[in-house]
Amino acid sequence: MRKLDIIIVGAGLGGLASAIALQNLGHRITVLEKAKELKEVGAGITVQINGMKALQKLGVDQEVIKQGQLIQQAGIYSWDGQEISIDPIDELTEYFNAPCVGIHRGRLQQALLKYIPEDKIRLKQKVDNFIEKDQKVHVITEDGTEYIGDFLIGADGVHSKVRTLLNHSNDHVYAGYSIWRAICKRPANLNSNISVSWGDERRFGIVPISSTEVYWFATNKTPSEDFNTEYEDILHHISSLFEGWHDPIQTLIQSTDAKAITRTRIADRDMFFPWGIGNVTLLGDAAHMMTPNLGQGCCQSFEDAVVLANCLGSTENLELDLREYENRRHSRAEDTVHLARAIGIRGHKSGAWKEALNAKDDEKPLNIQDRYWLYDFIA
Repeated sequence: MRKLDIIIVGAGLGGLASAIALQNLGHRITVLEKAKELKEVGAGITVQINGMKALQKLGVDQEVIKQGQLIQQAGIYSWDGQEISIDPIDELTEYFNAPCVGIHRGRLQQALLKYIPEDKIRLKQKVDNFIEKDQKVHVITEDGTEYIGDFLIGADGVHSKVRTLLNHSNDHVYAGYSIWRAICKRPANLNSNISVSWGDERRFGIVPISSTEVYWFATNKTPSEDFNTEYEDILHHISSLFEGWHDPIQTLIQSTDAKAITRTRIADRDMFFPWGIGNVTLLGDAAHMMTPNLGQGCCQSFEDAVVLANCLGSTENLELDLREYENRRHSRAEDTVHLARAIGIRGHKSGAWKEALNAKDDEKPLNIQDRYWLYDFIA
């Protein structure tokens, strides 16, 4: 097919992955990013097996592995350390021929940036509007700059401006629990496994992201108005929520710099279809915002990037190609949104850990059947 001029809004993980996928095909890309600079921000992230399979297609997987930590196993435990279910990542890595990687979100972004020429990313470009005319998309930024392309990808996150301009709501629904995230020094005796421990209406997760760092997160069922509360000693507050929980939870909390802890409301939204109109489409969180309970947010955006690139040229009509991309991605992304939501609801009930501990093997959270369809990504 002919080489296209493509405008991508957003230099987050999904936007960068789509830029790599499209330039690998020889298309000309321009990435518009509203930030003044691209810094290593954020906490940790897990690139699951299906996400790494997508990155293999892009040719960037080895750089991501180099910047992160290979994960051998993932487990769900009760607050006192009893095993609920185990995800044998090492076995699944061999079966699917792709690993699972824990990594700092900022380093993942920097790893992807290595594959995109610097002059293809335009910083301080906040989109104001777009119009379609003469089979082109004209994107106008707030400073009056105009960019013209054959099509536009809105990869600008959960508060997507492109989504709004498509007349899709950016409203989302609070899931009923919040999350604290932080990175601290990795204890010398901590293995290369992911663990998520369940208690009553709260959970604590541990993800190694390098040989010297570990990412942890803590969730707690709480009314939305609790975000108005100012905690004088945030470490003491989080520590008290997980008092008596198994090692090394208290060690990780106490070895964390309080200033490094972030807190956000967990939310998602039901999907709409189609994602785009004309020569405009959406990708990643802009299309399918989900809760983080499966570690699939970035992975689904990487899948989007690969499938979108594969769909270009499948017909003689660019608009039809974009709708084909959306058709191929819609059901899988929607199933992931729903499963992540269900896991979050289940994990924040009173007595969640007891229920999960006593469940039959095929009814335990994240049983192997759940994992196979998630990991089995075929572009």
